[in-house]
Amino acid sequence: MRGTKALRMPAFGEPPFVHRLLEWYRQAGRDLPWRQAPTAYQVVVSELMLQQTTVATALIRYPRFLQAFPDFWSLAAASEDEVVAEWAGLGYYQRARHLSRIARRVVADGMPHTESAWRQMPGVGPYTAAAIIAFAEGGRALAIDVNVRRTLSRLFALRDTPQIDAAIRAAMEPFLPPDSGELNQALIELGALICRPARPHCDSCPVAQACAGRDQLALYGRPPAKPAVRDELVHLVAVRRAGRLLVRQRTTRLLQGLWGLPQAQEHGHGLPDRVQAGDVTPTPVHFTHRFTHRRWQVQCTVVDGDGEGRWIDPRAPDVALAGPDRRAIQMLVEGGFFDAR
Repeated sequence: MRGTKALRMPAFGEPPFVHRLLEWYRQAGRDLPWRQAPTAYQVVVSELMLQQTTVATALIRYPRFLQAFPDFWSLAAASEDEVVAEWAGLGYYQRARHLSRIARRVVADGMPHTESAWRQMPGVGPYTAAAIIAFAEGGRALAIDVNVRRTLSRLFALRDTPQIDAAIRAAMEPFLPPDSGELNQALIELGALICRPARPHCDSCPVAQACAGRDQLALYGRPPAKPAVRDELVHLVAVRRAGRLLVRQRTTRLLQGLWGLPQAQEHGHGLPDRVQAGDVTPTPVHFTHRFTHRRWQVQCTVVDGDGEGRWIDPRAPDVALAGPDRRAIQMLVEGGFFDAR
């Protein structure tokens, strides 16, 4: 059961493929927390979180985020640093900043109620705006994400062009009900579970009989080419003093606002500003950290000294650390580099 909307009976004259799709969804759709009679706030949080986060991870972090910030007002009252700290570990931290700014605009100006108004909000594109209207407002909208684009391209045999989304909307126009939330969820679910990019389960598809592209799936819904992954060598400097560790808040676009170890390439001779150079301790800390379009080869050096920044307990950091830095610090702690000297 996915909330009260799952009890809706098919409307008279409902197109057969829509009817079969909805019946399948009511039986096979996953019971995800953001599908339970969602508010606009819950849709915004879940959709921004799912932009670059797997469903498995979101199932853990979504309830936790709502516990920390249950509505737009509590989110607006928090600082961006607090929101980013709660987002730590999910990556693409600009999403957290967008959420913070959306909340402040809602509190200041009121809740938008149209797709065009939602698209004026930071980080809200056509898909998210349509999802809010369909899922939270009970309105008529088609939310086209990568799953829906692939599924409907195949269903209607639409070739990939720069106007593909417009072509999909035109094809779906006769089938979209006034309250389109459940149909949108069913389309998303069909793409996630059945109409997969590779090896789709056509034999289990509830709308296979209506699929115009079934015999030539390779022609439709092809995923865009992925950009090449760029390798980068990153040398971190762990400055320690009396069992404490120096961290700084990042200002670069990647990992902006998060805290981490100084990077050697940003400072002369591989040391942070005003470090009183002691013995440089070689460490076994070297690992690979993968982002979507880049791959960091991380090395770390330990230095006893001083520097500008914030001093933390490496065993219990009280700041939102970037993923690579959190891993490096954990490896240093486990390696005994902060034991009593």
